[in-house]
Parts: sequence; C-alpha cells; structure tokens
Amino acid sequence: SVNDTIRKNCKLVDSALTNKPGGERIINEYNRTKSLTDETRRKMVNMLAADMTEKNGKSPPRQVKEMYAKGIVTLFPYLSDPFSKNGYVEQDFVLMFGKDTSSKRLERWPVTFKKKIIKQCRKLPSTSELEELLLAADPPENGTELDKTT
Repeated sequence: SVNDTIRKNCKLVDSALTNKPGGERIINEYNRTKSLTDETRRKMVNMLAADMTEKNGKSPPRQVKEMYAKGIVTLFPYLSDPFSKNGYVEQDFVLMFGKDTSSKRLERWPVTFKKKIIKQCRKLPSTSELEELLLAADPPENGTELDKTT
C-alpha cells in the first residue's frame, strides 16, 4: 500500500541517519527547530548519498534515489529554503527533468502544478502538520484562517 511505501522510505532515511556518526544530531536539530542549517543540510545529504552508494553502488537506479528523496520529505516535512522564492521546487524540477524541460515546467508551477497539488492535499486525511503546510502554501486571501464550520 501507499502508506507502507511511505513508512519504508521514511525508515530507510531514518536508519541511514541514526546508524551514522552525527546523524542523530541532524534529526535532533530538525525536531528542535523544524529546520536545518545549510551546514547540517549538506552533512545530511552527504550521509545519505554515502549510504545510498554503499548499498546500491556508484550509480544507484532512479527508483532508489526517489526512495531516499521521498524519505527525506516525509521525515523532514518542514524543510524549505527561506532564501529562495520557490524553495526546493526549482532544484527538484532540474533534478527530475533536466535543465531544458524543467524551465518549461517551472513556468507552469505557480499556475498549474501548485494548484493541483494543493487540491490533492486537501483530499488527504487532515493532520495538524498537513493543515500548517496547506496554510503556508495557500494562505487565506483576507489574512485570517478560514472557518471550517461554514
């Protein structure tokens, strides 16, 4: 099931970090601040890349890279780049589609893709984390929270 896959990806990243020196510190920093410094983020990426290549060779298949990526965003849902207008969206598009295709798709992100993703997220079972992310991605236009009872 989808939930089993999500749990598996999350466990993959969690165990990779907890079994490496300094990995526990990364998790603790995130839990404390809901963010990671640039230095800590780089350490995490290096640890996970090393884990991935140790287990899957120098050129891991795309599916393996995606498992790690999905595990990261599941384990660290609040990670974003405060200095970038689009957060990691631009970086993700380049990694997924290459520079030429990504620029075309990125042009459509605010108009097409973002709305569709938010719409899909609204169909998910509600959690406080999901509500926070939805409010950040799509704040109410009048600046106040929407009354869900109406």
